Amino acid sequence: MKKTLLCLLILCYTMTAPAQSDYRSVLDEILQRGYKESKQNLLGVTIPSFQVTTYAGERIISDELKGKVVVLHFWMMTCPVCMDQLNGLNQLVRQFEHNGEVEFLSFTTETVQFLEDDFFPNYSLLFKIVPDYHQFLGTDFLVPWGFPVSMVVDRQGKIHSVFSMRDWEGEDWPVEISDKLGSSINACLE
Repeated sequence: MKKTLLCLLILCYTMTAPAQSDYRSVLDEILQRGYKESKQNLLGVTIPSFQVTTYAGERIISDELKGKVVVLHFWMMTCPVCMDQLNGLNQLVRQFEHNGEVEFLSFTTETVQFLEDDFFPNYSLLFKIVPDYHQFLGTDFLVPWGFPVSMVVDRQGKIHSVFSMRDWEGEDWPVEISDKLGSSINACLE
């Protein structure tokens, strides 16, 4: 339970000082306010730099993503809401898969073994999956709203939009979030 709570609150990547201070100062304010009031303060903030390895073994360095629109999606398999989103997220990837200007990265708390034993035999996610991302955890790049959380990052590496299940109520929210993400991606591509 403590591990899950920690994973819900903290996501860290290898940071660069300028992005760290900008993002961190905004997050300090967010942690003192409610979600809907504070998430708007993240818009336009540069994401911290990171280096991660995907399930497929691909090394992703955030600085090399500049010039692309990037969707960052944070989830865990034991989160029913996260699992409800999979079809909509896969449709979103299919919508933009032939556009070389959009990158989809998924960060999960699940280990490689757990993904192989429990996720892949039963589910599909077309995002590049970064397993066991808490190996990069610390206190500099927090996602303080629980799971799932999706962020669209513009070509300059700045946060264009942030979405979590707290943004919607009702049965259609998995479809709505995919639509909102798609609209945000399109706005960043213009």
